[in-house]
Parts: sequence; C-alpha cells; structure tokens
Amino acid sequence: MDDAETRVKAAEVALERVQVANKHGLPAELVGFLRGETAEALEAEAATLAKHMSAGGFGLGIGGLDPTDSGPTGVIGRILRAQREF
Repeated sequence: MDDAETRVKAAEVALERVQVANKHGLPAELVGFLRGETAEALEAEAATLAKHMSAGGFGLGIGGLDPTDSGPTGVIGRILRAQREF
C-alpha cells in the first residue's frame, strides 16, 4: 500500500469514527476513544461509551443551581430547611 492509499484509509476510518460517535450521541471530545478499525468494533465501543454517558449520578451536572429544581421540594427549599436546623 502506498502513502496515498494509507492516508485515504486513515481518513475513512476517522470519518467512520465521527459518524458512529454522532449516531450514539457522543460529544466530539470522545471520538478519540473509539479505537476500533472495523464498523462492528466502533459500534461496540460507542455503545459502551454512550451507556456510561447516560448512566448519570457520577457526573458534574450542569453546574451551579439548576433552575428546574426549585420550589419547596427543590434545592432552594432544601437549602432553606438546612439553614433552619442550625
């Protein structure tokens, strides 16, 4: 395989990685974690990453206070109740 064919193959694999990542809803930052060389391997890796991305409960969240978590049962209510306990 000459240099041009090698570059074409590398570009095709890189494009496939991006397409598979997009298909599974992975952000661009995680494309580099898809290392498979076949479509099946890329699909399996992307599915595994996507499963862990949606698992929740261990991430940093959206940052700051979540405005949808308000009211007496939300985060603001919990903060106010905690302050009354002191």
